[in-house]
Amino acid sequence: MFVLNKADRVTENERNVSVSFARRVLEERLQRPIPGILEISAVEQLDGQVSPRDWNRLLDSLEQLVQQSGQQLVRDASDRSLRRLSRQLLRVVHEEQDALARPFEESEERIKGLRNIVAQAEQSLHDLGFLFSGEQQRLSRTFGDSRDSFLKSVGATAHDELRSILVSLPRPPGPRYRRSVMQAAQDIARRHMLPWLRSEEQNAEKAYRQVTKRFTDVANEFLVKARNLGGTERAHLPKELESQQDFRTRSEFRFHEFIELVSPASPVRYVADLLLGMVFAHTVIAADAHEFLERLLETNSERVRNDLENRVAESRRRLESEIRTTLRQLSAVAERALARARTAHAAGRAAVESSLDRLGAIEQELVALGATPDVGSS
Repeated sequence: MFVLNKADRVTENERNVSVSFARRVLEERLQRPIPGILEISAVEQLDGQVSPRDWNRLLDSLEQLVQQSGQQLVRDASDRSLRRLSRQLLRVVHEEQDALARPFEESEERIKGLRNIVAQAEQSLHDLGFLFSGEQQRLSRTFGDSRDSFLKSVGATAHDELRSILVSLPRPPGPRYRRSVMQAAQDIARRHMLPWLRSEEQNAEKAYRQVTKRFTDVANEFLVKARNLGGTERAHLPKELESQQDFRTRSEFRFHEFIELVSPASPVRYVADLLLGMVFAHTVIAADAHEFLERLLETNSERVRNDLENRVAESRRRLESEIRTTLRQLSAVAERALARARTAHAAGRAAVESSLDRLGAIEQELVALGATPDVGSS
């Protein structure tokens, strides 16, 4: 679904040109025909004006999207959450079953061992945190160097492309000419920026995976120790973490178009452009377009760098939180299971058997929901 907003801001001829240009670029990028491009004006809708343009078609398309794909997305997300929660509950059930079956002294020793494992893991992760911070700084410098190389390599080419386009562009009155040349600068900057962004994302994720491997290896080492604690085969513990982690967050980068420079609202600028067009001084506007292109490349490349740094920092925070939560749950679940087992045993044999029956029934329900014991590597 493709929508062009601000249809009230330009003439019908300019809209046709915009739609034609957008269609050509989109079909080149997607390598396939695209459906009709909807033309709307949010301002007209807010003001309650009569002309809805393609607004009703947009609403119909969104409604179809909800009906066709929205519900499936919600169902898939719900199923994933249900399976994840079921696996977590299944671990609790197995821990409680084991606590009811084994002697209290053995459970207490196991909890003591788990606490010791968690403490060792916390210290190891704390020590690794300093190394991770150093790697973050190194990645930051790498991102900065890559940005500098990108600007150095693309600058001359981008300006040559803009000069070539300016030669072939018609020269209408100043304001319209400014819009067309500024739009050309935007297109050139975006065309160079987006492939570089994708390349930078791939390189950044590769570097990030190498850094996180140390963290996950340490966590998995302690998970294996916990699983082998006491020599029992029913140590239903969390799965080992993937040894190499991708970013935990999506890119927040949005190409900044500086739209206020493309279509300046200043009456002074409008009059000045008119005068420039009347005396055929289009070279002044062309020079502004080159300056605008430089600003687009500089600003957006810096936004890419900041986006990558933020994703590294946030992904690290989430990964560390997940690892620590997973490790701390080891002893917490065992302690709660032992407390419930003590209560059941204190109430007598019938209470123990009733608890085991209840847990067995819950286990069957969880398995039916798709839960499987998290034993072994994922």
